[in-house]
Amino acid sequence: MSVSTPKLFTAITLGGKKDPIQLRHRIAMAPLTRFRADSSGVQPSYAAKYYQQRSTRGGLIIAEATNISPSGRGFFCTPGILTQEQIDAWKPVTKAVHEEDGYGGSVENRARFLFEVIEEILKEVDSSKLAVRLSPYSKTCAQQDSDPATTVKYVFEKLSDYNLAYAHIIEPCVFHYTNELTPKEGATVYFRQFYKGILVTTSGYERDSTIDVVEAGQADIVAIGRYFISNPDLVKRFELNAPLARFDEGTMYFYTAGETGYTDYPFLSDEEATS
Repeated sequence: MSVSTPKLFTAITLGGKKDPIQLRHRIAMAPLTRFRADSSGVQPSYAAKYYQQRSTRGGLIIAEATNISPSGRGFFCTPGILTQEQIDAWKPVTKAVHEEDGYGGSVENRARFLFEVIEEILKEVDSSKLAVRLSPYSKTCAQQDSDPATTVKYVFEKLSDYNLAYAHIIEPCVFHYTNELTPKEGATVYFRQFYKGILVTTSGYERDSTIDVVEAGQADIVAIGRYFISNPDLVKRFELNAPLARFDEGTMYFYTAGETGYTDYPFLSDEEATS
């Protein structure tokens, strides 16, 4: 009796009208901030080694969050919105720029900036080279949408018209926190019905749940984060159902310098890979 190949390990074509990207499997590496760049924002020479270790033929690696402006860096002397004093200082600013400027209030206005950015980008590149990542129920730094179900439903429905490479949704767990507003079935299942394109999901998945979510059609691709850090050959380990190396939380984030916990995680030995 032959054993069928799980859908997770089958090919998929990303969205887009012109030269859409072809993938050979449906396990993506999630964007992971690792704090290895220097004070000028320059990646170390071994960053190439880090990404190369986790690359597979026909696989998708979503690069870590990257600053697009010297004045827009998320760390090192940038304003916060965590303490009450910081929050209070932002209130008059948000009031001044959002009450009557077309970007606040209604769902359409709150989503306006996103779609204006998309329209500008699409003047320069084809939609096959553009993707959008959404975290509907994140409460990071005390920020959250008052009605994420309505807001993000509108966004996903409108994104469907753009034929993007993919849309990426984050389940509210791990660093993205569980939110009391999260649908019982989870963010991925709930919003899948509103988006017609290629959907990537991430956060909290292991091998079995990764296979299940793709088989059920709840998502087309699953992006793995922490286990891709500690298992550069994660795709092979998933395929063989091999044990996973545990990640070292002490070197995962928070300004750890050097290659320790970055490029020194083990690969399966030849014996392990064939046993």
